[in-house]
Amino acid sequence: MVVAAVSDRELFKVDLRGIVDVLSNHLYSTPTVFVRELLQNAVDAITARRIVEPAHRGEIAIRVVGSGGGATVTFEDDGIGLDENDVRVFLSTIGQSSKGDAPTDFLGQFGIGILSCFVVSDEVTLVTRKAGADRSIRWVGHSDGTYELGVMKATAPVGTAVYLRPKPEGEPLFNAETILDLARKYGELLPIEITFSDERGSESFAGEPLPWDGMNLANASHLARILEYGETIFAQPMMAAIPIRSEDADATGVAFLLAEPKAAHVPDDHRAYLRRMLVSSNLSGLTPDWAYFVRCVVNANNLRPTAGREAFYEDSRLESFREEIGATIRRWLDATAREDPDLMAQFIGIHYMPLKALASQDAEFYEMFARWLPFEGTRGRSPLGDYLESGRPLHYVSDHDAYRQLAGVARSLGIELLDGGYSYDSQLLSMAGQLIGREIKPLDDDFLLKRLADPAPEDADHAATFMADATRVLASFRARPVLKEFEPAAVPALLSLSAEIAYGRHMRASREVALPLFADVLDAVATDLPDSVPLLVFNTRNALVRALFRDLGKKRELAIKLLYVHALMLAHQPLSVSELELLQDATLELLMQGVTVRPPAD
Repeated sequence: MVVAAVSDRELFKVDLRGIVDVLSNHLYSTPTVFVRELLQNAVDAITARRIVEPAHRGEIAIRVVGSGGGATVTFEDDGIGLDENDVRVFLSTIGQSSKGDAPTDFLGQFGIGILSCFVVSDEVTLVTRKAGADRSIRWVGHSDGTYELGVMKATAPVGTAVYLRPKPEGEPLFNAETILDLARKYGELLPIEITFSDERGSESFAGEPLPWDGMNLANASHLARILEYGETIFAQPMMAAIPIRSEDADATGVAFLLAEPKAAHVPDDHRAYLRRMLVSSNLSGLTPDWAYFVRCVVNANNLRPTAGREAFYEDSRLESFREEIGATIRRWLDATAREDPDLMAQFIGIHYMPLKALASQDAEFYEMFARWLPFEGTRGRSPLGDYLESGRPLHYVSDHDAYRQLAGVARSLGIELLDGGYSYDSQLLSMAGQLIGREIKPLDDDFLLKRLADPAPEDADHAATFMADATRVLASFRARPVLKEFEPAAVPALLSLSAEIAYGRHMRASREVALPLFADVLDAVATDLPDSVPLLVFNTRNALVRALFRDLGKKRELAIKLLYVHALMLAHQPLSVSELELLQDATLELLMQGVTVRPPAD
């Protein structure tokens, strides 16, 4: 390389050491961004040349010779190039741009791109020739803050070549495999072909349309191809793909629905490109918080990058784009629920628990998804929307065992009852009135009791002595018997108690086992316990209950006691000390009465 004239060493118009410290420790998250910055410079230079030469195609070449401390890495483009004045301005003054008056056509700033090379190299050599110029310029920058500038006798091709040799801490990056991987990572979607070469040969990539351009996702083969692309870049199985388009952000892309469960609180990892250069492969905040079940890949031409160009600046345009993505996903979900209920059921089945968790915390999300969430109820396991469309009043119970006890009774009475005993279900059902305008009430015992039929007069007459015994037995446990007729006949008795009565039972049971100090505290707190008592509702359709109408002596009293304790346990009520003793004594006595002891044989 012959140089006609070389200037004495000149000083950068910035504190280069300070700038490199800012770049490496504060602006950039990794030193590998020098590859991105040099690719950006090359793309911008080619874009600038196309302004004056519209037919210019452009190409970028990367070469690696050697490895580690002895390696040389070259980035070369056939873009617009620089002249001597450009070099002095753009390579010695931070923040200056060589991109003319059309900043939205370019990715970065040339000077900052070159300065990023000093993060991994102590010396940066640049050879350039500007389009229309008859001579080439050679610039050599040093990490001590000085540079040399010379005019070359030999005429280089129009464009720019940057030569780097590593400083010690940069040596691990200076090998062919790493440089190729980084070039692919940052530049695989660039519209300009990149040729990479080393001692083993060469290969080309980029310069192609975006993977989703021209795709019709209603076409099965197109959908299969784009799903394969999504699974490759995100290393996760995908179940569906939603096209993304925004005029304001001048953006296109795809939102992929995850085919495996994911916790709603796990950070999103979207892949974002700015004018087809990678911004981040794990970008968060690109979608609304509720859309945790998608992974997006997007290319935007009209979003503002942060200073390190590793994310988008949080401004009104990004917020608008985020809302557009959310609206697009919502429209897809609405259409899928109508047109492909099997796919929607598959989606809900995969993400059921996180969907419920998020719906319980986010009103917007609840309004969007509540109708599709399945609940156990008297119709079986069905979406809430099916229950809502029945037009009947809806009720729920908060305990799974209580639901199992009451479901058959409610079904026989034509009451739509939902099981709120699973995680989040009671909370979600209680929110329906406020958020979707359809109140779902907890099942009130009085509501159910009033709808149970009274027994036939002849049954009431036959049960008179039974009810007298039941009243006497249950009085000692602060309970009262009621006789009703209901289905299913297999249920002998139900316990009916309000929340206040249940609270009173809890307090009395706690008082029985508390230490004296805590007993006094409970007495002070529970000064106004309700006087009403739980009801044990006997079913005259049940064979056991009808058998108890007969005079069975002591056995009938024992059976009443056991039916009462059984009902308490089904209702998940704590047993007091006396009720625990009752369970043990009555069970043993029944067993003793049912056992016949024969004398031993002679």
